[in-house]
Amino acid sequence: MPFFRWGLILLLLPPFLANAQEDAEETSQPWWEYGLHVGAFSADNFSAGFYNGTGDNDINRILENQYYYEEIYQELGQHFSPGELPQQMRYQIAAVPGLHLEYHFSESFSIFARLHYIKLKTSDVFTLKYDSVSYGTFDTYFIGNIYGTEERATSIWGYENICCFGTDFPGI
Repeated sequence: MPFFRWGLILLLLPPFLANAQEDAEETSQPWWEYGLHVGAFSADNFSAGFYNGTGDNDINRILENQYYYEEIYQELGQHFSPGELPQQMRYQIAAVPGLHLEYHFSESFSIFARLHYIKLKTSDVFTLKYDSVSYGTFDTYFIGNIYGTEERATSIWGYENICCFGTDFPGI
């Protein structure tokens, strides 16, 4: 909740603090414009399923590895088999810092680049089933964590050509 509250404040406050010039002088000299921005990103949860231990990222590939199996065996003290896997892995909402660069050739034409960095995280639990010596015929489950982290860098390159029409334009 605090993330949402601060995000809302950061989103709504800057327009009230802006001090626009009413009669800005037009300049024919080229100039640079730059800035930093922060946003929020909510990824499609379908791709978070990559980390749930099925498909190409099958958990058996790890559990059947001799070295991992021995480490888990020493931790549990018993032979084990896969139990339940996560059914609906979901990404957490991520903050997206960014950089904006723009070179203005004139008042109406510029080229720009917008660069963003996103770090997505997902987590859930899985179980391993093993026979418990102390509880007779009941199976015992070990609960383990699955974590997934994904980093994305995006860039948007383009140009801006601003056309302003006066009041002589039909329909205005």
